[in-house]
Amino acid sequence: MDWNDQNWQIGWYAHLNIKETLNTRLLNSYYEAAASIFEPERCNERVAWAKTNVIVNTITSFFSRPHLSNTGIQAFTYEFTNTQHREKNGKPWNGMMDALYETLNEISLNTRVAYGIDIYPHLHNIWKVWLLNLQNGVDKVEGEAELIVKTINLCSSQGLLDESFSHPQYQHLSSIINDLCHQIYQKGNRSISFEIESKMQELVQLVLCDSPDDLDTTSKQTFLMVAKTFYYRALFDPETIKEHIGKVLFKNVI
Repeated sequence: MDWNDQNWQIGWYAHLNIKETLNTRLLNSYYEAAASIFEPERCNERVAWAKTNVIVNTITSFFSRPHLSNTGIQAFTYEFTNTQHREKNGKPWNGMMDALYETLNEISLNTRVAYGIDIYPHLHNIWKVWLLNLQNGVDKVEGEAELIVKTINLCSSQGLLDESFSHPQYQHLSSIINDLCHQIYQKGNRSISFEIESKMQELVQLVLCDSPDDLDTTSKQTFLMVAKTFYYRALFDPETIKEHIGKVLFKNVI
């Protein structure tokens, strides 16, 4: 484990003062990011990925409560989308909204310090899209993968912005990864169907093959890297993943 990342794991989540208890997801999120992006110089991308994953799971867990249901996520999304109408008046999701804004501000600030790029408007926009999809009944996993990919790309030294997200190949890869992760989510753990295998192969071929007017290699690899984590979750049960986390993050390397 890169102990330089520990500030986010030890202090970040506690500082947000979220009442949801997701300690397991917190560790899993960091494990997935650290096992995929392990280079020290890519700390900003790694931590942004982990934080995004945690906040996504926290929001979906919070709004899965029966007394909140779809009305709650609609109001939450409206306030996030229309910042001028945001009022702190004792709503049950105020703490969640604060956590989301603080996380986006922190990710944006870290990227500005590292690369001199202001990504906050772009971060806000991709989260708005994810929340609107969630509000409209799209399962959170289908949009989660694309949200993570875009966050990683925004936080990288390349600093991809909205114009890159509109590239035809980027759109195609986004469609594939969303479909793939939706299928994995529908099938459940330890269930890899022929359709999932075929979709994964299609993604691999698009990432590894060069074509005219291609996206850069790093951007394409990000799609495959994120897709692998969803595939991994489907292959292994929680206890096995827990063992892997112990070996990767906490076992001393001789």
